[in-house]
Amino acid sequence: MVLGWGGTNTLGAAVMKVKNTRTTAQAQAFVAKIRGYEIALQDDGFAYISHNYPSAKLISSKSAWKGISKTVPAFNAWSESWGGNNYVLNQGWADANIKNNHGALGSKYLNAAYLFEGDSPSFLYLIPNGMSSPENLGFGGWGGRFNTTKTTNVTSGTNNGSLIDNALNGQRDYAMYTEAKDSWTYTPAPYWSNGSTIANPDAAATYTNNEYAAIFRWREAFQYDFAARMDWCTQSYSNANHPPVANVDGSLYLTVAGGSTVNLSANGSSDPDGNSLSYNWMYYREAGAYNGNITITNANSMNASLVVPTVTANTDIHIILSVKDNGSPNLTRYQRVIITIVNEVVPVTGVTISNCPSADVALGATTDLTEVVAPSNASNKSVSWTSSNSSIATVSSTGLVTGLAAGNATITVTTADGGFTASCNIAVVPVAVTGVSITNSPGSPVAVGASYDLDETVTPANASNKSVTWARTILRLPP
Repeated sequence: MVLGWGGTNTLGAAVMKVKNTRTTAQAQAFVAKIRGYEIALQDDGFAYISHNYPSAKLISSKSAWKGISKTVPAFNAWSESWGGNNYVLNQGWADANIKNNHGALGSKYLNAAYLFEGDSPSFLYLIPNGMSSPENLGFGGWGGRFNTTKTTNVTSGTNNGSLIDNALNGQRDYAMYTEAKDSWTYTPAPYWSNGSTIANPDAAATYTNNEYAAIFRWREAFQYDFAARMDWCTQSYSNANHPPVANVDGSLYLTVAGGSTVNLSANGSSDPDGNSLSYNWMYYREAGAYNGNITITNANSMNASLVVPTVTANTDIHIILSVKDNGSPNLTRYQRVIITIVNEVVPVTGVTISNCPSADVALGATTDLTEVVAPSNASNKSVSWTSSNSSIATVSSTGLVTGLAAGNATITVTTADGGFTASCNIAVVPVAVTGVSITNSPGSPVAVGASYDLDETVTPANASNKSVTWARTILRLPP
């Protein structure tokens, strides 16, 4: 995942170099590996990539930086983005929990003259809290939630918008994924600051179709996580708090008939510090495809249940398990259950890989594996991919295999329904050198005592070992 905080021209330049020095297929394979998330489109780097490679998986968010920010009272702008717990993002809280008495790193946290935080949501998207999914942009998490269809010719979200938009116009047409809107009701609760629980003066509020809510709904959790990480800078392990482990006791992918009761359990969740845990099961409406209400019984207990609605077409709903400890600060981790509601459940009976490569995979190259789940009308055709040796070959969630080092690795696909598996052996081999040439032989004799640099070109360009040695041959001419 490539994060863009002040612009992405360096990534754009890297892609330009690849485009100009590799074959079209090689460049497309390179860009297919990129996952990018930038804030406010501060230059035309992503636009260049998207224009030349329309399938590139790039996120551009105008509103994420406002969703995490809170301006200082002297500036007092963007009140529309001040949702959720605002009392874990002010100078007093930052001084107590981040800046003061938190070592050399904490002391570098600046006093806010304009706003607190800014482009951090792109980093938050990478924290493995059990919720975010770079491959599934509509799932949502600390770094925001994004539309699953692209927006064409996104404009800049900075104060220098007109200047940047002029540069962006030179890359038209281009399209990227942009922020989605959430609806959320905030119920204030006591909040934690520097080891104490303090009354929260925030007012309850409901935010409807709000582009900032996908960030600030998680503010309390990620700010406490920030505070805990700063404690790790100065405290021993035993004196600091660490996040719990959220565990759903059962499959994270369920397929059920409409009207069925689904039982959920967080049994097996734990805390490395031995803290007590509290639980919450939340229906995340916007992450799924069902727009109606769903009631979760015993939503604040380890064990909960819900009755899924009847539907006319297969429909996914997302249930988020939150597990919070009672340490200082309170830390939260998550698990996501995706329930596919169908009119009739057709179980999976097996899986195969239709295109195991018959030839070796070159070092640095990629190959796409395709699973075939049987029967073709199975209700839940979700699968996961794993590699037996990720130092030899990695595999993405969609079956894209990348050769990293010479050797053999077994790639396995597993069905979510029934746990059926199929495997494919991948042999990664170095790319052999086929030739070498000197590209700049001098056109005339070199003077005695002078020097001349010769440049070699090894083919192919992606050869694994392009090392060369130089030697001289002395020709003796007859007198």
